[in-house]
Amino acid sequence: MDEVIFWLIVAVLVAAFVSLIYHSVKYVKVRNALLDRAEVRSEAEKEASKIKLKDPMITCDYCGAKIDTRREKTCPKCGASYDKDSEWLARHDIDSKKMEKMSGGIFSKLKGNYLLRKEPELRKLRLGIIISAIPLAAALCLLIGTMVINRVFDYRTDEKLNKDATSRYVEADYRLDGDGVIFNQGDVRVTINGFYVQDLPKLPAGDSASAERVKVGLIVENRRNEKIDVILECSSINGVSSFYSGIFFSNRFKSKSETQIYEEFYSVPAGKISEMVITELEVRDSDYNRIGKIEKPIVIKTTAEDLPEQAKPDGRIVFTNDSVDIYFGRVENPYDDIPKYTFSIVNKTETTLNFSNEGCRLGGKEVRAYVISGCDIPAGYTFISGRERVFQENSDDTLQMSFSFKVPEDMSKSFSTGYFDAEK
Repeated sequence: MDEVIFWLIVAVLVAAFVSLIYHSVKYVKVRNALLDRAEVRSEAEKEASKIKLKDPMITCDYCGAKIDTRREKTCPKCGASYDKDSEWLARHDIDSKKMEKMSGGIFSKLKGNYLLRKEPELRKLRLGIIISAIPLAAALCLLIGTMVINRVFDYRTDEKLNKDATSRYVEADYRLDGDGVIFNQGDVRVTINGFYVQDLPKLPAGDSASAERVKVGLIVENRRNEKIDVILECSSINGVSSFYSGIFFSNRFKSKSETQIYEEFYSVPAGKISEMVITELEVRDSDYNRIGKIEKPIVIKTTAEDLPEQAKPDGRIVFTNDSVDIYFGRVENPYDDIPKYTFSIVNKTETTLNFSNEGCRLGGKEVRAYVISGCDIPAGYTFISGRERVFQENSDDTLQMSFSFKVPEDMSKSFSTGYFDAEK
């Protein structure tokens, strides 16, 4: 429904924009229409013929008699015509410069009359422009307003553990081991202050449905005279790293504030967290300059006991060295013909590894692969993927993959696996 409304709004804005262009162009054309030059000249000549002379008397060129041009068409003495008389021509002949000057005034007069006749059409076009501009102006104001709100007023504030009646979280039966302070630099302190589980019937630990959601409470204290941004990432608990269940947030907090927030792990076996490893925690000021950052992962321990058996790598080992073991396994998919696979990476080092997918080959050719990359694997932890897929896959071709591993604490120890057969 939301998508339908979105595309409906887009369609309205596009129609309004096209309408605005149409009415604006037509308005300009009508408003600035050129009058026919011959029409202007004709009107100027008519005006010129109406000129009345201040002195109607002229002298005949032939006999010298006086002629009253108001009454006489020819010389009353000799009968000669005076239409070629030099004095008459001098008074009545309007040269090109005079005509051009007169035409300017005539043009203005004709233009005024033209616009007067076109005023109903111009009024309709102006109305069309205004109507078309309203939704565009509203969209622009909304966009600017949203940007201002997000920039100035979008702060994370105190949150409730249970936001509504359907949310039933209670305090877990295990506690934090230690003071819970995970950051304390530059007048900013971040503290973990509790674990909360859903108040639901418990299932046997081995049941696949026994994985539960767990909320972690955090207090962000900002004693600075400016707003701050806090970036935190934790995707490793109980010896297992997973991209699909973790804490990832980047939020803004008010100056001189103490804020209680809650973050959620979506799939925790038996709802018990005995250990969680925060691999990224960074704080920035109002100009987005760094205030502080943790130099190495922070390990948080709890008093949780009787944990279910830790998830183990699935499939066969396809790559190994002194630092990692990589396992690969295919997953049959009953819903479509595109094969999917899982992979697991065991970190055998004593430091955090950050891995990325460097490439995927199928039958020796580069292909696209949907692989989770950029994940941190703490020392001794095992990363377990979801069901990943290779695009344009032919099951008869050999699948090769390549991973790179960075060591944030010492980049000189970073390494790459190179391409290896994923199904050997």
